[in-house]
Amino acid sequence: MRPLFRLLIPCALATTRLAAQNLPTLSPYFQLNVEDKKVSLEDFTLEGTDVQVDIAGVIADVTVAQTYVNNTPVTLDADYVFPGSTRAAVYAMKMRINDRVIKAVVKEKEEARQIFQKAVREGKTASLLQEERPNVFRMALGNILPGDTVRVEFSYTEDVVPRNKEYEFVFPTIVGPRYGNAEHLAADPWIKNPYTDIEHPAHALLDPSFDLHLDLNAGLPVQEAVCSSHPAARVDYRDRASLGLHLDEATYAQHKGDVIFRYRLAGGSIDGGVLLYSKGGEQFFMMTMQPPEHPAPEAIPPRDYLFIVDVSGSMNGFPIGVSKELLHDLLSSLRPVDRFNVLLFAAGFDKFHREMVPVSADAIRLALEFIDKEPGAGGTELLPALEEALDMVEDEGRSTTVVIATDGLVTVEKQAMDLIQERLGEANFFPFGIGSSVNRHLLEALAHFGHSEPLVATNAAEARKVAQEFRTMIASPVLTDVKVAFDGLDAYDVIPRNIPDLFADKPIVIYGKYRGKAAGNVRVTGVNGAGRFDRSLPVEQADASDRNAALRYLWARQNIRMLSDYNRFSAQPDTRKKIVDLGLKYNLLTEFTSFVAVDNNRPDRTKKAEFKSLRNTSGSVPEPHEWSLILLGLALLAFLLFANKGLFHG
Repeated sequence: MRPLFRLLIPCALATTRLAAQNLPTLSPYFQLNVEDKKVSLEDFTLEGTDVQVDIAGVIADVTVAQTYVNNTPVTLDADYVFPGSTRAAVYAMKMRINDRVIKAVVKEKEEARQIFQKAVREGKTASLLQEERPNVFRMALGNILPGDTVRVEFSYTEDVVPRNKEYEFVFPTIVGPRYGNAEHLAADPWIKNPYTDIEHPAHALLDPSFDLHLDLNAGLPVQEAVCSSHPAARVDYRDRASLGLHLDEATYAQHKGDVIFRYRLAGGSIDGGVLLYSKGGEQFFMMTMQPPEHPAPEAIPPRDYLFIVDVSGSMNGFPIGVSKELLHDLLSSLRPVDRFNVLLFAAGFDKFHREMVPVSADAIRLALEFIDKEPGAGGTELLPALEEALDMVEDEGRSTTVVIATDGLVTVEKQAMDLIQERLGEANFFPFGIGSSVNRHLLEALAHFGHSEPLVATNAAEARKVAQEFRTMIASPVLTDVKVAFDGLDAYDVIPRNIPDLFADKPIVIYGKYRGKAAGNVRVTGVNGAGRFDRSLPVEQADASDRNAALRYLWARQNIRMLSDYNRFSAQPDTRKKIVDLGLKYNLLTEFTSFVAVDNNRPDRTKKAEFKSLRNTSGSVPEPHEWSLILLGLALLAFLLFANKGLFHG
């Protein structure tokens, strides 16, 4: 390679990366490659989306059906990208081509891709569903013949997580970024609504319909139910609730964003219930312990708070300020019987006081001064600070909460996740993300193992609101030292192994399997401000209907999420194999398993359209900005070759 050419290649790559930052949002969702310029892509349409949501207790079962029509004179391939929930367990897919139904099967990712490629080469209609990232899915459709109507249907289930005493089900309609700051948000190529805002490479805007119907059977009286994202939607509720929603392009323009359905349940005391499901020789259960709607102040046990605050260099500026404000606001509302301590960590760690400190105005002031004295610098190691904090826990009728305030740019070993899982029950763990480039992978992993919810403030403007929400979330434990025993029920593979405290804004949910007869009791004990708590839930009275089929998927998904967290931070072949085995056994889409459907009985398969599309049978397609980068890179490469030839041979 000549010196000048060797020098200019890095320049070309640098220019390509720079161009990506300034690309407009051109999210096509459909990627069609057609050689004949006379073919109008307007004639390949997404006619509509139908969504059916059934919520039973805290389980949502969702079926999404989308209908495509090929009105072009050619055979087409398409790739389609759509959003999902990070908690979703996708368990089924089927494809209807005109009047024929093909049910998809789960295969290991590479095997599924090869099956799809082979089917497309043979002229068969096929579809492939893959997890692009934990909240974005990609569907490839191959060999859609002229005149075909293709209806693709997939189903998923997820648990409905309450926040601020309010249950919230979200149906995502925006394929947006999951990680990164505002700049990443602006540059993300997938930020559009794929259900009502489809754009082809030819920029022919379609106008598909979107219909969602939701039925809620909460098991308790419904106190309130609203569609907060689309106020015009019709919501009926009493003991049950239902929502009907129809959107077209004009309607959606008035209320852009995800469909958000919120509801509150009536109830003035701690209550619980058990659901059962049996299939294929395996028996599953789910136990839910619901906090009271308005807990009495005297019911809250003495509270201890351990603040582990990241003071590394990346936390300089408003992140440290937000951490101090969070600490001040939370502690200022506590009682003299409550206690706290602060640990600062970077390359090492420092402790405010050698033991827990009773809450007082002077103690809070000194703790804030302690944070100010520590300059933000150095690397970040969480594990030593976490171990030191847990050595201070006194698990005798006190509710201990560990708050980890960080931007997530830290060194976290598998041992830190194991430690949280092992000590859950002695303490509660809540990550609070602060900063413009928060590592949400890490925060979500910490929350998964602590069976909590992460909150994130990416800028100073939203920090106060998010900090207030976080304070509300962790301020009111209503039951501590929680233990669950199975009297007369042979339970095993229970998740979580240890139980966090019951907070006023978050129920306790336990998944597991059982052997033999569904008998005996699930017994929940604990302590609160009023003394001992002891409640037995008779298993024989539990709901054991087929509507609880989601239990097997949710149990498997909980396992897959924890294994995926391990694999992300410490990839091991055996961890990957466990994820694959769970995906195959429980028919679940994972990062290593995919759904594939092939129409092997297509009538008149030998009759070919006059023109065939240019295929991309890899099962994936370059993202919108990647096409621009590829073209730009090729142009630069051609220019450099020409310039290089002219310079040395002119």
